[in-house]
Amino acid sequence: MEWLKRIFSYSELEKSLLNSSTEPSLFTKYSETVSACGEEIHIVNAPASNNKKIALAHRAIFVHGLGGNALCFAHIGESIDQFCGIVVIDLPGSGKSPPAKDKSIYNPFRLVELINEVIEITCKGSPFVMIGHSYGTTHCLRVATGRLKDQCLGVICISPPFHMPLSPYLRTTLRYTPVTVFNTLFRSRDRVGGLYSPSVNRMVSTQASKFAREQQMRINLHSDSSVVLETIIRMQFYDPEIDFYPSCPVLVICASDDKVCPTSRSKELYETLKEHTAAEFYEISNAGHAVLFERYEIISGVVSSFFADKVDERLSLSWQLRHLASMDDKWSLKNEEKWKNLEPVSDFVGDTFFKGMKVLREGDAIHSPAAFEKLHPEVRFIIDISREVPPYDPATFNRVEYTKYPTVSKVPPSKIEVNNWIALVNDLRKSLNPGEAIGVHCHYGFNRTGFFVCSYLVQQLNYTVAAAIDAYAKARPPGMRHQHFINELYVRYE
Repeated sequence: MEWLKRIFSYSELEKSLLNSSTEPSLFTKYSETVSACGEEIHIVNAPASNNKKIALAHRAIFVHGLGGNALCFAHIGESIDQFCGIVVIDLPGSGKSPPAKDKSIYNPFRLVELINEVIEITCKGSPFVMIGHSYGTTHCLRVATGRLKDQCLGVICISPPFHMPLSPYLRTTLRYTPVTVFNTLFRSRDRVGGLYSPSVNRMVSTQASKFAREQQMRINLHSDSSVVLETIIRMQFYDPEIDFYPSCPVLVICASDDKVCPTSRSKELYETLKEHTAAEFYEISNAGHAVLFERYEIISGVVSSFFADKVDERLSLSWQLRHLASMDDKWSLKNEEKWKNLEPVSDFVGDTFFKGMKVLREGDAIHSPAAFEKLHPEVRFIIDISREVPPYDPATFNRVEYTKYPTVSKVPPSKIEVNNWIALVNDLRKSLNPGEAIGVHCHYGFNRTGFFVCSYLVQQLNYTVAAAIDAYAKARPPGMRHQHFINELYVRYE
């Protein structure tokens, strides 16, 4: 009888996941309900974080796949919202949207019209980019080729199905399968094994973390079987021969270990589209169909680059931060007060010789060159990675050796910049005695400094990206503050 209990009742873990919320504060704050095609639809409609200062009306429209919901995009949504407004849609019967009153809404072409209406309500004629996962990519591509195509500036397809038709037999069988039978014969048994059940294993890679497995399991538990069945029996995948080719740029992202929508299907879609539009392809290693949970840092970085390079350069956190900085004096009183309130020098980063710093200031009682040499006898070298002339005179150092390595603020350093910087550090290390440190600073010592130090830790000292980021954050809390710097580390090294 125990095995029956395991099949037909929730485990303690399942109860915990069902009753806990992982909704980020951004999603909670900007949650609303709109009416589209006669249905009540829950959406997250959040303006860009910089929207008050930078007047861009663009939106990123997120559409989940079969059995998913808006929370599939929690991580990437928070990342994109730093530079672009987001609209995340719970399709009828998914997430916080109630099941459709009219079941015909699950016809894919009616779902596209529903999405169109949501876009019209939220974007009000402004341009947008479609981002879909799995079956949601079909809807995104149809929006991009439909009546709103002139507003659509790009499409991002994550783990898209392509040329994967359902057999007529399966479609007919599911059409006449009662929900209770579907739950009993398939879904209940599919859950046995918890985090390592077939329902989770088919969605994630074998290397998936506990966090990713829990996220996927939560999505599975919240999936409404009646909605899944209604969707499957009406399912029609995107076919460019019927649905037309998009005229805007398209990015196809796949995961190397995807068992649901294999990489071969994604490559086939890319090869088909690139003959007719500007298409790009990116494969993420060590991830399955649940790549939004397993490798969200890499996806966020790749998507951010697509926005900046293929859609509009202003849809780049780097561009926006540079623009905001140009509107104010870098060393205005506000920034000077911020500088004063920061810890001057970090602890040693991990078990290395690095110390992250804020820039020194001539004449400061604590953090001028003269005061610094007295307070920090362990620092032998300082590498100044800021682009500007420093607000102190390096010639006033008596003991510390100063090196200038200028880089641009707000933008993750290029691979060439990092490699040349590593060569510089290795050259300085030859003269470094045990217990001595190399201090590194930009302005505040968080983002650029953290990126260079973490890159060294990964390339030269065999740290993982996560371990390097954590080591820097512990030495100089809170570590790197700009998500696009963190995303770039994952894209570059994993």
